[in-house]
Amino acid sequence: MPQSWNQTIEGKREEHLGLYWIYPRTTELGGYYTELLKCCDVLVDGPFILSERDLSLTFKGSRNQRNIQLNKVKELA
Repeated sequence: MPQSWNQTIEGKREEHLGLYWIYPRTTELGGYYTELLKCCDVLVDGPFILSERDLSLTFKGSRNQRNIQLNKVKELA
């Protein structure tokens, strides 16, 4: 992961005090994704499946997806 991504995310976090979400397009979260996850607060896990689409869900598009609060996972590690 480029150093500038980490600096940008942390700078924006201080500026806006918001949560950062990641919607990965891959199931293999090695390499720079591991570093990116350290900067994010929530991971939306699972692919979007059109047949499972549910417009009533918050921050995800299909019922098979789940929201993982990374800050809670980090506390357990």
